Amino acid sequence: MNYDGKDVSDKVITSIFPNKEEFKNEVKSKLAEANLVTFTLGANDLFSLILDSVKTQDALKIVKKFLDKKPLLNDAIIFFNNLFKDSLPEIRKRLITFISNLKTLAPKANINLISYPIPMQLLFNVLNKYVSNQLLQDLVKLDASNIFIEIINDNLQEVAEITSINFIQTYNNKFW
Repeated sequence: MNYDGKDVSDKVITSIFPNKEEFKNEVKSKLAEANLVTFTLGANDLFSLILDSVKTQDALKIVKKFLDKKPLLNDAIIFFNNLFKDSLPEIRKRLITFISNLKTLAPKANINLISYPIPMQLLFNVLNKYVSNQLLQDLVKLDASNIFIEIINDNLQEVAEITSINFIQTYNNKFW
């Protein structure tokens, strides 16, 4: 798959898989016989799209307000809404394409999409406390990382429903 000309070069793939044709055929053969396929959303696509979205916004304005401890909740909401406005539909489109191809390659398989966890949970907890306590002065308890993960996982669940595969929610905010 090639996303906007960002396809991995043949040279890189060959360096990882010197016998790529043999490997590709083996994977296809195993998928054709598989009765279970489980996968999760990779961070590379998601964060690449989010960073592309950040580049189109005035992120420095938001950062400066936070550093000056003059956060405007409205600015933050608009900023995060714009982050997801473009990146989530693209992720959904890519996932639907991937699942469609996977169903063709693994016609007998029960396909499961696993929810996305919060990477570096402790770091996100510190960031959440800083935002709520220092920047918002405890006016609003804002758990930004949980909101972020819930938005992503809600979209993953919708894609699973659209494509008639299973969605397994493994993230539990209270437990993690």
